[in-house]
Amino acid sequence: MSLSIIITYQTILRIQGIIYNFSRGSTDLPRLSQSINLHPESSIPGFTRPPTMTALIHDLPSAWHVDQACMSEDERVVVIRFGDPKHKDTWAQDEMLYKVADKVRNFAVIYTCDNTIIQDFNQMYELYDVCTVMFFWRNKHMMCDFGTGNNNKLNFYINDKQDLIDIIEVIYRGAKKGRGLVVSPKDYSTHYKY
Repeated sequence: MSLSIIITYQTILRIQGIIYNFSRGSTDLPRLSQSINLHPESSIPGFTRPPTMTALIHDLPSAWHVDQACMSEDERVVVIRFGDPKHKDTWAQDEMLYKVADKVRNFAVIYTCDNTIIQDFNQMYELYDVCTVMFFWRNKHMMCDFGTGNNNKLNFYINDKQDLIDIIEVIYRGAKKGRGLVVSPKDYSTHYKY
């Protein structure tokens, strides 16, 4: 009886992340079997993710991979969703990002990052919300004025696909012109009614 092993690209990235952490002297390395689990949320009852989602939205398993994702793209905006993959708000945001991924593939690439495991960016980018979307252009953090007072990140859920596409497109057009701060096409200051 023969045993066949299928190694996916994400598995290789996770192994590279483990090696990178080990080379930095990290003593709290995860077990290899835990780190290769590509979708830990698949064990959550009632959670279903479309099987093609991993083809469009890639998970970044370490801080090194986050840095490489930001540095490797020269012609597209890098959209990174930082958040807890076990939270329902993160699921909703991932679903919306999945829906727009194919439509923005010419000018944006979308990644996810579990900031409960990779905590290197939590203090730097003030990632204290359950789900946060950030934008980068040629390894530079892009800011967008949503009218909420926080220009650094998108920390609320956008429930309209076209609104999210418009935001990513405005950031792309502003980045191509050399702007570090762009204004959102829609004002979200009254998004939440208190």
